[in-house]
This record gives sequence, C-alpha cells and structure tokens, in this order.
Amino acid sequence: MGQPSHSCEMYDAFVRRLVQQMSLRTADSVHEMLLAEAQQQFKAVQVAVWRVETGTQQVMLLSAVPRLPSEDHLSANLLMAEVASAAKASQQRLTHLDCCYLWLHPFTTHTCETVYVASVLTTEPLSDPAQEALQAWLTLLRLSTEHLQAQASLYQVQRHNEKRLQEVTALYEIGQAMAGGSLQVLLDLITRKAAEVMEAQACSLMLLEEDTKTLVIRSSYGLPETVIEQTRVPWGHGIAGRVAASGEAMVITDPRQDPRLAGEDVPYRDDIEVSLCVPLRDNQSGVIGVLNIHRRKPAPHFTDQDLRLFSVFAMQAASAIRNAQLYRALKHRVRELSVLSELSTVVSSTLDLERILQQTADGIVETVRFDRCAIFLLDDSGKLATPRAVRGYRPETLGNTPIRVADGVIGMAVRNKELILVEDAQRSSQPVRGFGRMLGTNAFLVAPILARNRVIGVVVADNKPSARPIDQANIQLLTTFINQAGMAIENARLYHDLDRRYNELHNLWEYTRNLLSSIGVGVISIDRDEVILTWNRAAERITTIPYDRALGYKLEDLFAHFYLPQDEKEMLLELIRLPFRTGERHSRFKCAVHPYQRGEMYLNLESSPLRAPNGSVQGVVCIFEDITHEVRMEMEVQRIRQLAAVGQLASTIAHELRNPLSSIRASAQHLRSEYSGNPELCEFLDIIIDEVDTLNTRTTEFLRFARPIDPVFQEVKLPDLIHSTVQFMQSYMEEQGVRVEVEVAVPFPIQADPTQLKEALRNLIINAVQAMPKGGVLTIGAQPEPGDMVSISVRDTGVGIPPENLDRIFTPFFTTKAKGSGLGLANVQKIVESHGGTISVQSWVGAGTVFRLLLPVQPKPRSLQMEPGEEQSFLPEL
Repeated sequence: MGQPSHSCEMYDAFVRRLVQQMSLRTADSVHEMLLAEAQQQFKAVQVAVWRVETGTQQVMLLSAVPRLPSEDHLSANLLMAEVASAAKASQQRLTHLDCCYLWLHPFTTHTCETVYVASVLTTEPLSDPAQEALQAWLTLLRLSTEHLQAQASLYQVQRHNEKRLQEVTALYEIGQAMAGGSLQVLLDLITRKAAEVMEAQACSLMLLEEDTKTLVIRSSYGLPETVIEQTRVPWGHGIAGRVAASGEAMVITDPRQDPRLAGEDVPYRDDIEVSLCVPLRDNQSGVIGVLNIHRRKPAPHFTDQDLRLFSVFAMQAASAIRNAQLYRALKHRVRELSVLSELSTVVSSTLDLERILQQTADGIVETVRFDRCAIFLLDDSGKLATPRAVRGYRPETLGNTPIRVADGVIGMAVRNKELILVEDAQRSSQPVRGFGRMLGTNAFLVAPILARNRVIGVVVADNKPSARPIDQANIQLLTTFINQAGMAIENARLYHDLDRRYNELHNLWEYTRNLLSSIGVGVISIDRDEVILTWNRAAERITTIPYDRALGYKLEDLFAHFYLPQDEKEMLLELIRLPFRTGERHSRFKCAVHPYQRGEMYLNLESSPLRAPNGSVQGVVCIFEDITHEVRMEMEVQRIRQLAAVGQLASTIAHELRNPLSSIRASAQHLRSEYSGNPELCEFLDIIIDEVDTLNTRTTEFLRFARPIDPVFQEVKLPDLIHSTVQFMQSYMEEQGVRVEVEVAVPFPIQADPTQLKEALRNLIINAVQAMPKGGVLTIGAQPEPGDMVSISVRDTGVGIPPENLDRIFTPFFTTKAKGSGLGLANVQKIVESHGGTISVQSWVGAGTVFRLLLPVQPKPRSLQMEPGEEQSFLPEL
C-alpha cells in the first residue's frame, strides 16, 4: 500500500514542477519543456505533438522528444496512421502495437479549427497514478498549445497592423506634402512611400498629358535616368497605357509570356521578379495616370491582399494629386485675383478721375506686365477718343488730340465691344496694318473699357520693347482688370457730375438761405403734416425761437411756446392752414397778439400755397412782419397831433381870456376899495376876485402845457433834488396826514433840468396825497438801472386807479377830480419824454399806485418834429 501512495506523491510533485516551470519560461520553451519532462517521467520512447488538417487529414509533426523514434519500436508511417485515426475519431485511446503502448489524445484550441494530437509511446503500461499524471500533463500541453496559437495569431495581427500603420503613415505624409503646395514634392513622396509600403525596390508614377494623350513619368524611385527620359506611353498601349485605359490593375511576372500583352513591344528586364501597375483614379473616377512598382529577384509575388492594399494606396494618392493640382490652380487663380483686388482697391480708393487713369495705366504695365499701354476715353457723344494716360509710347506717337472712332481699330473695338488681338499686323488688312505701323509694333491688342455694358474707352497695349508674346493669361488678367477699372472710371465721372450738380444746388441753396436770412420779414414753411421746414433769421428775431429749435416741430406744438390767448392762437393757425383748403393766398394786416410777458404786438401776415409739379398743394409758406413799432409810432403821432390841437386850443383860450380876466379882477378890486364899508358887497367882490384868480391859474396851466418844453440840462444830484422837493411839500403832506419815506440809492449825478424834474415830482406827490384822503404812506425811491439808466418811483397807499382808467390818465384834460384840470400827469409825461425817458404806472384798487420814471444818466439832445404850420400853435405866455 505504501508504494502507490509514494507514486501519487511523485506524480503530484511532477505536475507541480511542470506548473512552476511553465510560469518561468516563454511559450516556445514551455512546449519543449513539457515534452522533455513527459518523456523522462513516463520513460517514453517518444512524446510528440501532431497537427491534423481537418479537410485533407494531412498529418504534420509539430514537435517531438526525441524527434525520430527508433524503427525497432514503431514505424513512422504506422504512427502517423494511428494519429490520423485518433484525430478523426476525436477520442482519446490507448493502442497496443507490437511491443509498445501508444497513448493518443486529440484536442482543439479556441483560436483554430485544426485538430492537435498528443502521442506518448512507452514500452511499459502506465500505472493508474501515472495515467492521472498523464491527464494532467495533457491539460497543460493543451494550454501551452493554445498559448502558442494565440501568440502566432497575435504576431499575424501585429504584422497586419504594422502594414496598415505604414500605409496610413504614408498617406498622412502624402497629405502633409499636399498641404505644402508643391506638386513635385508630393509626387516624389508618393513614389517613395509606395515602394516602402509594398516592399518594392523600384517605383514610377506616370501622369497623363491631356493635350497629347500620353503617359509621362513625373516621378520615380530606383529607376535609371535613361528609362525615365525615354519612357512615354500612349493612351491604351503598353502596360501603363492599357491599365490607364481600362482602369484595371495588372500584375506581371514575365511580359513576354503574358497573353494580355500580345502584340505589344514591352521591354523586359531580367532582374525584375514581379511588377504591379495600378490606375490613379480620382474622386470623380477619372484616370489621371498610373503607379508602377517592381520587386527585384529574388522576391515573393504580390498577393491579392497586396493588390487590394496597393489599389487603395493608389486611389488615395490620385486624390492627393488631383487636390494638389486643384490647389495649385486655385493658388494661381488666388494670386491673380489678389493682384486684381489690390489693383482694384487702389483704383477704387479715389474718385479723382485723373488719378484713377494714371493708376490703371501703372497697373497694366507693372502688374499685368505689358511693356506699353495707352488709355483712351470716349467723349459723351462716343465719337471721339482722347488719350488720357500713356506708358511707354513716345508723345508724338499718339499725340494729345482726340481720334475719331468712326473708322479704325479703336472704332472696331468700340462697336463690337470685343477685344482685338493682332499677332501679325504686317499681314493684316487696313486699318490694322496702319495702326500697327503707327504704334511701331507688329503685335498689339485693343481692349474696350466697359461700364454698365457701355464702352467708355479703350486700352491699347503691346510688348514691343521686350518682344514677349501676348499670352492668354495676360489677356485674361487685363480684361478682368480694365473691367474693374471701367467701373471706377464711370463712378468717378458720375461723382464729378454729381459733385458739379451738388455745387450748383448748394450754391442755389446758399443763395436762397442768404436771401431768406437777409429779408427783414419772417418766413416759415410747413409740409402737409404741418412740420416746420423753413425758419429764417427774421422769424427767430420776431418769435425769439431759434432755428434749430423750430425746425422739425409741428406747427401747433411750436405755437404752444408763444403762450398766446386761445382765440389769438386759433386765429393765427386758421390763417396759416387756409391755403391747404382753398389753394389760394390769404392776408391779414395789423393783427394784434398778446404773447405772455411780451406786451401787445402787431403783425402783418400772409400765407400762400406751395405747389408740387402736378399742381397739388404740398405745403404752405407764411410771411409775417412785426409792425408793432410802426403802429405805436402811428399812435404816438396821432397823440402828438391831438396834443398839438389841444395846445393850440389852450393857447387860444388863454390868449382870449387873459385880458378880460385881468380887467374883471382890476374892476372888482376897485369896487372893493370903494365899498369897503359894505361887508356884504365886499364878500361878493372877494368871491369874484378868487374865481378870477382860479381862472387865471387854469389859464397859466393851459399856457404851460401848450408851449414847448426845452430842458436846460445840468448836473443834478438826485438825493439833494428829491429831499429838497419833499422838504418843500412837507407841511402840505402833514396837513393831509401823509407820512413820507425816502429811499434814494443813486450815488452819482445825472444830467437833467432840475426845475422841470422838481415840477414833475411835485405833481406826482400832489396826485399821491390826493389819492390818500384819509392819510397814508408815501414812498419815494431812486436807484440805478441797467443800460446807464436811473429810476424814480412814487408809491402811495391810496385808493388806486380803476383798470379802465389806466390807459387814459396821461391824456390831457382827463381827470376824475372835481377841481382838477387833467393836465398834471400830461405835463409830467411831457417833462419825462423831453429828458429822453419813459413813465409807467401800476395800480391796485384799494391798495395803492406806483409811478415809475426811467431816465437816462446822459440824455441825448432831442428835437421836436412838427408838421409845417404847427409852430404858430405854441404861443408865449401872456
């Protein structure tokens, strides 16, 4: 019993040792180690691993220890037959052959469908523990085989990925080269990378020349120079020509024996093992060339996978080549357009016609690269062309006089609106030959300058000095440029025409504005929406509303700033709006208006319709004039005439009454002295004498009012004059219960007539005292005023003046007193006006009245203007 236990431990140790060894070895060495350990542990003649193809049942020895067993034990053919039988049955078996025992164990892996068979050949049967150890060994062998298979698969995948990475890298580098813009660099990179990717020693890239339909080598790798220079393949012939025509790739090992090339004289090189030719097909499926690669002997042939890989590479290369060609063409076009843009920008950056013409001529010579050029402009009639900008031609060649375009080359270009290119003027008919002789060249062109499909000029150009031919690129660039220049020239012409018309309109507008500004009457205009369009300087002055504030306002909104009474506002608006309804002119004279805090104003107004070309009323113009001064002067003249008439009447009355009154008084005094003892008679005589004195006083007042007042100006100190006048009348005021207050703040003297000024002040004091029958306060003040003026005010606290009497108090003979003559205030006004001043009054019924005299510090001499014949009305006092 002890021996089997010992065997189990031995085989367990064997299995543990195997596991330990597997963890320390590589996959290849593990496989060999397992076979060697099994051969030693089981004392086997041979331990081997076989692979059996499932389809053909072909048996292949993968590994064995020892490699070949002795024929004494078992023949190799018999052993392989048993292995194939076990693989087919897929069952583990023990076969006793002759003097040997053959243990067969078939198995498969997860990564491959191939059947593997492990064989152990011994001369002795295995014990049960040994068979268990054999099963464990077989499991380890299967795991090791799977590991090897996975490693082999991984190697294949890595190899494939490296191939793909190499291809992608090549395509990336091709893309980078294409981005660089150089087509030749791209072609050289494609040929080199194609050779590297396909492991070839030679490569050539052929492109199609469209005009000759010939394939030409444009890049090569590993080819002799002689081959490159001599190779030109027509489309449809040879290997490259046929591949390009058919669009199908060809693999060639020996072109002499290839039936596809029958009848073709294809060169043969004995150092080439195999060649592959694929078409270069772009994105639009058009063949632009072919790509050839060659492997030198010895070398493997191209597989189907190689063909697919190279076809994809060629397709990507073709796209890169086509894109590079397009990029080069686009870059060339962009360069041309950039040049045109720069020229157009320079030409269009100004509206100076002469500058545009000179810059256009410079652009034709410097950028479009013609040796000589001349720009002719047509006149408005289109019959004459004048040279305006010349480069390279002598002055006497073209002159500076206009050329008739009815005939000649210029006329042909103008009429047909087409460019005329002359390559051999000497062999051309007239007038081409004559024009070429005039220019001194045999090749030239005449190009029309168009603007809005109308010929506005022509360009004549040639390359006589350098003898360079005129190519299509120059013609196309010139045509594009002069079309751009034509628009700039036309715009400059239009600008100058508009500028001229603008200046005319501006001058007319300035003239109209100056005319309106110079007019002394206000002029305003409104549109159909009653928006203010015109507001001249006189309107500003009359309304005190500035131009920038009035313009754009609605008429009714603007009237709100006048603060007129509602009835006056509606009257003025109605007058201005009438032409909209009637289409006729309307006038109103001496309109009295009363703006807030401006006093009464008088206006003459006239509103007229503004008509459109079709006759409709599109607005209203209103003309108004401030005649307030004239009306007031007229009223003043009327007042003076009235005063003159009153003065004449007063003088006549005083003259007629003075002598009779003197006789009556003398007679009454004589009778009183004769009858002094008769008291009753004396009382009546005293009444007669008093009444005669009263009449004499009134007569004196009449005479004083009637005669002209000529003030004698001298230096007057207002404080002294006012205080002396108040002191003179102090007793009179005290008798009436009036208290007086004086407030004088005029430290400088004024020029005035002190006698007249005292008389005016006494009259005002008497009126004030009489207005306070129950006593009160009389305030007399004086102070400086702006404009080199002084004011004297007399304020009472009396009964006041009713509003209806305020306008009449200065009228001669108007009085509300029982014994008043009505000449006191009239005389005051006359004195003030003779001093060049004014008098005003404010009164509040039941609260008092204030009279304010405004006098100049230095009055100007004043002459009283009288109509002829009026001087005799002012008679001297009798």
